[in-house]
This record gives sequence, C-alpha cells and structure tokens, in this order.
Amino acid sequence: GINLQTADTVILYDSDWNPQADLQAQDRAHRIGQKHPVHVYRLVTESSIEEKVVERAHQKLKLDAMVVQQGRLQDKEKKLSKEDMLAAIKFGADHVFRANDTSITDEDIDAIIERGQKKTSDLFGKLEEASKGDVLDFKLDGSMPTQVYEGVDYSDSKNRQSNLAELMVLDQATADDKRQRKPVTNYNEDAYYRKQINVGSSDARKVKMPKHLRLPKMEEWQFYDTDKLQSLHALEEARYMELKEKKALPPSIKTLQLLSNEELLEKTRLLSEGFADWTRQHFVNFQRAAAKYGREDFHRIAIDVGKSEADVRKYSPIFWEQGPKVFAPQEMERILKLVEKGERKRSEVERLTAGCSKFLNRFSPSPKSTLAFRYVGTHGHVYGVDEDRHLLVYTDKHGYGNWDKVRDEIRKEPKFIFDYFLRSLSSDALGKRCETLMREACKELTEIERREAHLEEQRKRLNDDLEAAKQLAAATVSAAQLEITTKVVESTEADDNTNPRVLADLRASLFLANERQRCEQAEEENAGRRSGGGGSSAGPGNPSGSRDNGRYVVKPVTEEQLPALMEVIRDKRCDSLQRITNAFIAIHSECSKRQVENRIQEVAEKVKRSGIKAWYLRPEYEARLKAWLSSNQSTTV
Repeated sequence: GINLQTADTVILYDSDWNPQADLQAQDRAHRIGQKHPVHVYRLVTESSIEEKVVERAHQKLKLDAMVVQQGRLQDKEKKLSKEDMLAAIKFGADHVFRANDTSITDEDIDAIIERGQKKTSDLFGKLEEASKGDVLDFKLDGSMPTQVYEGVDYSDSKNRQSNLAELMVLDQATADDKRQRKPVTNYNEDAYYRKQINVGSSDARKVKMPKHLRLPKMEEWQFYDTDKLQSLHALEEARYMELKEKKALPPSIKTLQLLSNEELLEKTRLLSEGFADWTRQHFVNFQRAAAKYGREDFHRIAIDVGKSEADVRKYSPIFWEQGPKVFAPQEMERILKLVEKGERKRSEVERLTAGCSKFLNRFSPSPKSTLAFRYVGTHGHVYGVDEDRHLLVYTDKHGYGNWDKVRDEIRKEPKFIFDYFLRSLSSDALGKRCETLMREACKELTEIERREAHLEEQRKRLNDDLEAAKQLAAATVSAAQLEITTKVVESTEADDNTNPRVLADLRASLFLANERQRCEQAEEENAGRRSGGGGSSAGPGNPSGSRDNGRYVVKPVTEEQLPALMEVIRDKRCDSLQRITNAFIAIHSECSKRQVENRIQEVAEKVKRSGIKAWYLRPEYEARLKAWLSSNQSTTV
C-alpha cells in the first residue's frame, strides 16, 4: 500500500521472539478505513532457528490468551536458558550444510510455497494439540509438566483422588502423635545455680499439693521471704506425704491443715509482706518513674506506675533496701545508673531554672527590652536579640520542658507576626535554643557574681587598710601628745604659779592639732593608693603589670606575701598555672600576673605524685612553709 490507511498486505521476513511486535505490524494493516482483505505473509527459512522462533512466538500467544488476558495470574514468562538458546541455533544446521542446490527455478518456488503451506498447517495442528489440557500444565520449553511431582501425575483425576486420600491418612497419623515442647534455654544466672543445686532431687519425688496449700508464684520484684516460705512449704509436703502413705488423709482435703497455728500465722504473715499485685510492668514503670521524677516524688511515681501513693510509699523503701540483696549485681547496677542519671538531669534543670530566674530579676521590671548578655551563635540559624530575650522570658514563665507553651507564646507575640523563621520552628527546635540560652545566662550570672565578689573583697581590703592607717596615725599622735604633755607637766611642776586653766587650754589645742594631722595623713594615703593602681593589675591589655601615669610599674610578690602564695599552691593542688595565679591575685590584687607566674615556677614544680599531676612545692619551700605556719601558731598562742 501507499500509506498505512490503504495498506492491505503484511510481509514478515524477520520474526521476533516477542509475538506482540508482529501483531502490532499486522494491526497497522487493520486500521479504521480498511476496505480490502488483509494478506499476511511470513517468510521462514526451513530447518533454521526461525522455525523455533515462530513456534515459541505462537506458544506465547497461547499463554497470553489462556492466562494473562483472563487476569488470573501475573505475566511471569520464563526466559530462555543458555541450553535452549544453543539448541535453537543448532536446529537444522545439518540440512543447510548438506544443501547442494545453487540456483532456484520457478518450479522450485512453487514447491517451496506448497511445502511452506503444509509446514504451516502442521505447525498449527501441533500447537492446537499441545494447547489441550489444564492451564496449570502449560509449558513453553517442552520440559516435564508442572503437575508431575515425584513420578506421580496429579493431572489425572483418578490418580489425584487416590493420592490425596493417602496424603490425608499420613497427615492424620502425624497429627495424632503427642506434641513435644522444645526446651527453652534459660540464661539467668540465679535460675542456673538453683537448677544445679536441685539437680539431685528427683521429679518422681515431687508432691502435688492441694491447691489451698500451694505457694503462689514469687517473683524477685515482689520481695517475698522465699527462704522461710520454702522451709514451711517443705514441712507441709513432708507431712502430706506421710499422711498419704499411711492413707490417713481426710475425706475433705480443702480444709486440711498441716501446720500448727503458730506456723500457719507465720506463713500468712510472710505472704502478706510480699507485693503479690505488683506485676513486671509495674516494676518497670517504677524504675522509669523514679529516674524521671526522683526517688521521693511518690505522687507522680504513683501516677506513672498505676498504683496508689500509699502503695508506692510502702514499696519504695523496701525496693531500695532489699534490691541489692535480691537482684543480680548487673541488674541493680543498671537500675542505679538509670536513676542517678535522671537525678543528675533534674539537678541540672533546677540549677538552670534558678540561675535563669535570678539573672532575669536583675533586669526587672522589663527584661524583654533591657535584658543583655553575650550573643550565642547557632549552626546556620541567626537569632536576633529580641528573639532571645522573649524566648528566655517565656521559658522562665512556663518552666523548663514546656516548649509547646513557649511556642504558643511566640506565635501570639505581635512583634513576631512577620518573623517566619521563628514562627515556623518546632517545639523541639525552640527547646534546644531555650536550653542554650539558659546555660549562657547561668554562665553570665556566675561571671557577674564573681566580679561583684572580687570588687567587694577589694572594697573590704581598702576599708581594712584605711582603718589600720587611722589606728597607726592615732597611735603616732598619742605618742607625740604624751611626750609633749609630759614636758608640759614637768615644766608646770617646776613652776607652781602656773594657772590650771592655762594647762587645760594647752592640752585641747594639742589634741586638735594632732587630729588635724592624722586626717591629713589618711587622705594622702588614700590618694596615693588610688593613683598607684590599687586595683587588679592583670587584664587583657596589661597581663604582667600596671601603668601609673603612662609609666610601666612592676609589682612582684614580696617576701611577706610568699607564705600566702605557697599556701594557695598547697591548697589548690591542680595542674593549671592560670588557676593558681588567679586564686592568688584574688587575694593580693596589687601583684602583677606575670610576676606571680614567675614566682610560682620558682617555688613549685609540676610533677606527678600519687598518680596526680599538679604543681607541688619544692622541698626547701615546703620546709619554709611549715616553719612559718609553726611560728604563726606559737605567736597566736
């Protein structure tokens, strides 16, 4: 045909393994508008692989019609194996190699067409014969049918019924056998040793006691006194066996009592002391609640466990007292680690909460606008100052862990109505940021308190020095006044005509002069202390000394201050030179940091003693410290 609409002849000269490709070519000739009959010609080389290709394609079409098009099974076609492919290629090769004809005449073409028609009819007949039978017995590669198993053909209806009957009889015989439970290995150490101890006891000697005389199942977490209960139960078993052997059992076993009244009361008391209604789930919940809320918060523990508060109060002390004796060491150690970890976390939360509240109180009444502390960076996110202020205030308002309420407060805040980043954060993300801010606030508070304590100590030291200066000046004035007064008295004694009123005026004028002189000396000393740099000399820009009016001043550790330095080294006992230096400068702020460090390296050495590496005094200075301490004690006495 000229185009696909008028094409009425299809020639297949290269058959495909997939029959759908050939069908698609044929369907193109059967398009809408076709008015002529369609002729399909398939060119196949005799005694070649093309015969196998055509045969396999027809088998696939049959399988498609029987199974896939009905929708009962999935299309899982079996692929050609390497052996099948090799056999198909070798098919008819000998006929090709034995062919002697070199030319084809018209009579040969007619004979080929006739033989082709006959071959086609034989092939379709073979396929029709093979397509008969059960769908499940269909096969593509000529192998054994799928319904033949172990030499039995289950496609035959007569044989199928008889074989099924035999299988049912065999299955019923197997089901009648007594079921044997597979033994389960127990890896519990306590159970293993109990089994080893009782290995000598025979199962034949076990006595089946009446139900009202049996002991309940006693678990570890129920805290029964198993030793005493087992001894009483063994006594009951012995007496029961004795009565049974003598055939002296009463008719009504339900009222049988084998223990004396005292023994029965003891057994009843021991059973009542155990916690029979505590299951393993209650025990596990108790551990988790104790780790979450603490050992003493019985109210919240009772809610999580599902018991009353009175039951928890009764169970808790027995658990912590008898637990190390009852449970295995590894189990009890695991429980203790779990609870201690929870307690550490709670104490840390309490510290953060208290520090945050104390820090915010410094900026009251409006911490949202006046709060200021060091900026804390994040990984990839940028929080503003206002955001951090509000997060810290809302965390202090609702408490640690209530991140959902903090998120709701942020979303209600008009200031952040267009802050998409902050409003889109989840509760967990806000919680992490709030916890970071709380830690930084506590660090800031600790630093502020340390500075205030240092300033207070300096102020106290200045006041003490001023008071000492005043006392020294007063003592000096008193000595001078005494000397002058003595001379005046001696002169007056020599002159008996001196008026007493004149002597009194003279004494008053001397006192006023001495007081004026003492105040002037005190003011001069204070001025000299302020101009001489009485504050701390160590700092970021002046690490080793101080500056007095632009002149660098070195302030070493004096011999009077050396015993105090040696005491700090002995008491600190750490490997950080910086910490020892800071501790000494906190006491003697007038010393230079660099000079203190040099002095420490002179009197001490960094060595390892008794497994601890730290700064230790050298032997000669250690002897000097002991002598100084002993002399101070004797002086005090």
